[in-house]
Amino acid sequence: MGDGRPGLGAHAADAFNLPVIGVAKTPFRTATHAIEVVRGTATRPLYVTAAGGIGIDKAARLVAGMAGPHRVPSVLARADRLANITETAASAAE
Repeated sequence: MGDGRPGLGAHAADAFNLPVIGVAKTPFRTATHAIEVVRGTATRPLYVTAAGGIGIDKAARLVAGMAGPHRVPSVLARADRLANITETAASAAE
């Protein structure tokens, strides 16, 4: 994070010993290291971060090259929908 503390992605990369690419639709104010990536005909950027040994430039190129015609790559949009369905189901069960 921009305040000198590692963010969730850095912790996940350390815990799982895997590279992690973060993709956000809005900027996180302390993630001053995020790279803006504009996909397709979108006018607003995505904000890409990286941890666990993958360079941020490579992470940005990977996100830019992901499949899908919209601002958010198709696979990430699908993962977001699935997470929201799961969250809704878990809240209903409480």
